[in-house]
Amino acid sequence: MKWFIGSNVRTIVISCGVAAITALAVAGVPALAQGSAPAATATPVIVSGVGHHTVFLTSSSGNVTLGTLHLARGSWTIFAKAEVSGATDQLHCKLAAGSDSDVSTTNIDASSDFDEQVALNATHVFRSAGSAVFTCDAFGPSEAVFNIKMTAIKAGTLIKVRL
Repeated sequence: MKWFIGSNVRTIVISCGVAAITALAVAGVPALAQGSAPAATATPVIVSGVGHHTVFLTSSSGNVTLGTLHLARGSWTIFAKAEVSGATDQLHCKLAAGSDSDVSTTNIDASSDFDEQVALNATHVFRSAGSAVFTCDAFGPSEAVFNIKMTAIKAGTLIKVRL
């Protein structure tokens, strides 16, 4: 094969060779560019649920489930959020995933023109399929909970550290 100066064939062959070597280097040593950061073992899985309904809570409602995500075996970080409006003195919310959980107590000012926000985060390693459950309990006359959302992201490795 005769190689000409400026030949498209030569450019394509060299480009493919560089791309192949780069792909092998990245696949073989993915964490080199980031020091000691662990490499991802698989494509992340994201599970998201949205509640397009309003849940009304009162002191007599007890603990009410706002949302549940059914999750596969593995390491997960889970987020839950909702907006709250009403005249309740306090709202206690919990996000539970297996034996791990996060809680929030919000004092509601009925004279305010603003909605309150509840945001929770928990991490858990499920040894088999499991669920993340978002619940709230109100203490006072009435409360409207809306814009409920839960998101879970599956990680290759979950590392918990003490802050």
